[in-house]
Amino acid sequence: MEPQPRDPDVDRMLAFCAGDAGAFDQLFERWAGPLLRYLERMVGDEATVKRLRIRRKRVELHAENPDFEPIVPDPRELTLLGKVVEVHRRLD
Repeated sequence: MEPQPRDPDVDRMLAFCAGDAGAFDQLFERWAGPLLRYLERMVGDEATVKRLRIRRKRVELHAENPDFEPIVPDPRELTLLGKVVEVHRRLD
């Protein structure tokens, strides 16, 4: 049995975990488009990241731009696809 070729994305992710910010840029460039198209197909429309807040027992979605009013969705129609906990980026 021949050894399988190593996935270059695995090497990029390992490099990123070791502190190589350029490796993340390469991963982002490679996967941002396909990931966005996948998410758009999942939700049936364009999606943007919002800050999730729970106030007075209701869900509010806040855009980063303060000019936009919060979105208050019907909880029965809300789907949370993911949560960004923290992002670190070193600028050298």
